[in-house]
Amino acid sequence: MNTINLSMLEITLQSEFSLRDDGFVDDIESHAKKVYLESGKSLEEFYKDWDPPAEDESEGGLCIVDDERKAIIICYKRHANPEDDIAVRAHEETHALIFLDRIALLQERLGEIGLGVDLSKCPAERLAGYGAFYALKRRGLSGMSVSPNMRNDIPIWDFYNLQKPD
Repeated sequence: MNTINLSMLEITLQSEFSLRDDGFVDDIESHAKKVYLESGKSLEEFYKDWDPPAEDESEGGLCIVDDERKAIIICYKRHANPEDDIAVRAHEETHALIFLDRIALLQERLGEIGLGVDLSKCPAERLAGYGAFYALKRRGLSGMSVSPNMRNDIPIWDFYNLQKPD
């Protein structure tokens, strides 16, 4: 068993998988290609799997699962706003938590900060947004100062009982 430490989420757990946090990288796509090649996969396989961000999405980070090596690899792009960096890191850590089928740990943590939500039917990107929100709240941040395109991914509206602007 491996100890996985999701530092932004402040969650530590045991798993047959390992977690490799490659930290901030200059280019997500180039780094993902490198990870694919080092795992013995081809660039053809990479391009078959690669789903580039849409033009209106920020290129935040990436979580790659390598089933053969029983490894989860995460990385992220640095942003000008430090709160965006916290949100992106927590977002990718939440994707790892989803893969490990341990999202109940995040639900417990959200309950500790007063957000009693049922995460059992949430889609993956919404779950990752809750992870980002949790990491910000644990650090005394509201989530309101993350960049606007990132704020759309974080369900801060649920916590503050606000109506999300169009």
